[in-house]
Amino acid sequence: MSVLTRRGAGAGAGGGAGRHSLFVKGAPESVLARCTHAMLGGGAVVPMVPELRASLLATVGELAGGSEALRCLACAVRHNLPADVSATPPSALAGCLAVLF
Repeated sequence: MSVLTRRGAGAGAGGGAGRHSLFVKGAPESVLARCTHAMLGGGAVVPMVPELRASLLATVGELAGGSEALRCLACAVRHNLPADVSATPPSALAGCLAVLF
């Protein structure tokens, strides 16, 4: 599921072009494949290097495949999208920021 929002809808907040954000949740394999960075629990943003992606997917595998078989979802966000996302090429939607808890 994806949701497109516009920041700054309130008075005095601006809200012109490039003020839209895309929030995504879904299967970790699909969401993480589109992420170029990750936001860690403390707020630090780091590049999504192959080792980090593999580590995250391994953790998801452990949680989903253990005795409790937990359902795992990934969340990501992409800021500063144009107002007309339908005119945006799909490649421009890549580069989301994975939000890790």
